[in-house]
Amino acid sequence: MVKFNLLKHVLLAGMCLGAFGSALASPFVTTFSISGFSPVSPVQSVTGSISFEASSLYAPIDHLSAIDLTINGHSYTLQEVGFITDTPADVAQWPTTIVGGKLNGVDALNHYTDDFWLRWRTDTHEWVDFYYSSTTEYYVWGTSQWDSSATAQFKIAAPVPEPMEWALLLAGLSLLGGLGARQKSRKTGG
Repeated sequence: MVKFNLLKHVLLAGMCLGAFGSALASPFVTTFSISGFSPVSPVQSVTGSISFEASSLYAPIDHLSAIDLTINGHSYTLQEVGFITDTPADVAQWPTTIVGGKLNGVDALNHYTDDFWLRWRTDTHEWVDFYYSSTTEYYVWGTSQWDSSATAQFKIAAPVPEPMEWALLLAGLSLLGGLGARQKSRKTGG
């Protein structure tokens, strides 16, 4: 009976921790460096990072938390940037995430505006394309993974557990250890 009660407590604690952990959004950072824009653009390469939170590495973005991106002298702020996660009804197509400027809509660009979009596959984290426009010139520049002149380094970093997560884990393990010792004490009559 004691082993069954301990097992029941362990399973219950595991389910609680699993439900609690899956409900929390985890931080992720997308870093990228992209070049090979056509036609020839005023900026040879674009390098930046976008931080966001999601329930898991391959889940849709819950919200953006930081951006470090400057294109042709314009430094983007969080207030200027949004995101779209597209899950197509056609299973032959793949789901994508677009992070871009809100000025013309996250998935649209106009000439003579400071705007951009970065798109990647949500299911595999493959870079798809990057486009930008600038107030200094009449054009929209872009490149994609299918462009032979494109060069891209694109990475989404997995979350690093935060101190609070470690504290919760240790508290849970201590609780389980205490329950086990209590059950053992009851069985031996001490």
